[in-house]
Amino acid sequence: MTAALADAVKHKNWVVITGWTPHWMFGKWQLKYLADPKGVFGEEETIHAIVRKGLAKDKPEVAAFLAKYKLPMADLQTLMAANQANGKPYKNAKAFLADPRNKDLVASWF
Repeated sequence: MTAALADAVKHKNWVVITGWTPHWMFGKWQLKYLADPKGVFGEEETIHAIVRKGLAKDKPEVAAFLAKYKLPMADLQTLMAANQANGKPYKNAKAFLADPRNKDLVASWF
């Protein structure tokens, strides 16, 4: 799917693929969803953190962080694209955290 997409983008051709978010391709290229008036591709879903029982008691600072942590889809997909491109998620995460544009977002987690 992504190979066909990359080839179409490279040659400036139209292409329709089956895609989903989050996905790194949305962080790399400007893509859009086509209308799905019959809802055949399902509805919007969410990602949740699941932790062990007792975490809030044993590690309240970790539980508080997880309760506040929210990453906008565009940021998530940009990070995913960077990870796909260079295979260095730790380096990419550190760069994201250090980027002044993300200061308010990161501060909201703590």
